[in-house]
Amino acid sequence: MAKILNLIKKMLRLPPEMRFEDILKVLKYFGYKCKNVTGSHYTYYKVGNKPFTIVKNGKKIKKAYIRKIKEILNMEEWYENHKK
Repeated sequence: MAKILNLIKKMLRLPPEMRFEDILKVLKYFGYKCKNVTGSHYTYYKVGNKPFTIVKNGKKIKKAYIRKIKEILNMEEWYENHKK
């Protein structure tokens, strides 16, 4: 859980980009699964939620997609409820 907390804390700071693998860990933790991959476009879904697409740029995810994920997952509230 500490690793997820650290990744979420980093995402909340909105860095210019993050590693795709780190974003994937957070999405999996929140129950999202990859539904469709078209080139560099990855669509994620979770039952009861609208699917969303992020674009992988090499091995990184750009700030705009980090912001989008942060809003979809309501990370600020989640972090406040789970931080130590």
